[in-house]
Amino acid sequence: MTDTASNDTPAADPPPGVTPNFVNPPSLHSVNLGVSIACLVLMIVVVGVRTYTKAVILRDMRHEDYVALLVLFIFLAWGPIYTYLSSLGLSRDLWNIRASDMPPLLRLCNDFQLLYSPAMGAAKYFICVHLKRIFCPSNRGAVHWTLVALITVNVMFYLTTFFAQMFQCIPREKIWRPDLPGSCMKSFVGILAIGVANLVLDLGILLVPIWAIWKLQIPVKRKLKPTQCFRWASSAVSIVFRVPKDDNSNAVLHMAKVGLWSFAELTGTMIVGCIPFFPLFLQHFKIIKVSQLSVGSSSKTPRGKAKV
Repeated sequence: MTDTASNDTPAADPPPGVTPNFVNPPSLHSVNLGVSIACLVLMIVVVGVRTYTKAVILRDMRHEDYVALLVLFIFLAWGPIYTYLSSLGLSRDLWNIRASDMPPLLRLCNDFQLLYSPAMGAAKYFICVHLKRIFCPSNRGAVHWTLVALITVNVMFYLTTFFAQMFQCIPREKIWRPDLPGSCMKSFVGILAIGVANLVLDLGILLVPIWAIWKLQIPVKRKLKPTQCFRWASSAVSIVFRVPKDDNSNAVLHMAKVGLWSFAELTGTMIVGCIPFFPLFLQHFKIIKVSQLSVGSSSKTPRGKAKV
């Protein structure tokens, strides 16, 4: 077989009547790029607002604020890796990817997966600690211990997920070179387990603040209103889209779709923890603006004339 023929071998057999297209194939790349940029901008804005408010306005940086910055820094690496993967072929059907391009693509996919666990684990840890500061800053009642349990399960789960993704194949090189001898976990089982565990954790993060608010001695209407901000945590519905079909016929494209939902899930999680600081942030700059206008007005008052 010539080098040209080898380079034109698709990564998977196309459906009947379909010709592989390596030049300009149908792709989700524009969608992936748009979602990546939008989520990146949102993350920078919300984490930036929270950090400025805590560090400059309140002067009260806690350890969870540094965790939020850690999530942002991981995301700054995660986003470009995903976009680059999409340009390489992650957003295409397998038969529109050259077989020779698969090893580097799969290796980078594994790097992308390895960043998911510390990013999402840190984000949910950040949310749980944030809720603990709000609802039980001093007492150690049922809400406190429920959140401690959620934090513990969260840390253990994402540590397990990290090592499971790192050693999903023995030897590790088999992850990006499936032809090597060895064994691998079924990707369907792994993704299903991650999806179900995310569902449980997200439901816990959603229900605990609702439960805590409901216990407060305030009117029902006021109880219902603040719970709306925690509806962002309902990103658990993405489990429907996270779990691919039980086959490997188009695993790469399924991974691209899972990546999109992971972006939305991580961004939504950080919005939950950062958005409560927006009113104070905006009020701070409103006061500065009013102060500057007052100073400017005073400086324009003619000498010898009293300011009315």
